[in-house]
Amino acid sequence: MAFAKSARVTIDRSALKRLTGPNGPVDADARAKAVKVARIARTLVGVSPGPQGGRLRSSIRVSPSRRPAWNVEAGRNPRVPYAYMHHQGTRAHDIGSPVFIFGVGWRYIGRSPAGRGKKHPGTKANPYLTEAARRVGLKVRVKGGR
Repeated sequence: MAFAKSARVTIDRSALKRLTGPNGPVDADARAKAVKVARIARTLVGVSPGPQGGRLRSSIRVSPSRRPAWNVEAGRNPRVPYAYMHHQGTRAHDIGSPVFIFGVGWRYIGRSPAGRGKKHPGTKANPYLTEAARRVGLKVRVKGGR
């Protein structure tokens, strides 16, 4: 049996574009999975009691990325800067007391002149996006943080 020394591959660009384009089946499947991840994540995140409860849940959005990929994001709203900390958890840390600095305004520092600082015990991670993606059957890559 003799083997050919070369091979020729022809890519039908129009067919590839139909499959992976904005209305193609690959894109539709990716979007459907992203919507499913967002729906599950909204149930996993939990809601804080009070008037501000539900901000994190309502910040979970599905947005297009480079086709045929879709992003599921949380905390893009400036009123939800804690989304990443809620997802990843925090270590124990000091919470300073508010101190007025003339010409600057109120700032939080580690210890106030009165010596009143508090120790926050940290928060347990609630990986609502990661867990939702795993339930849908996707591989997970966490990006973010400040």
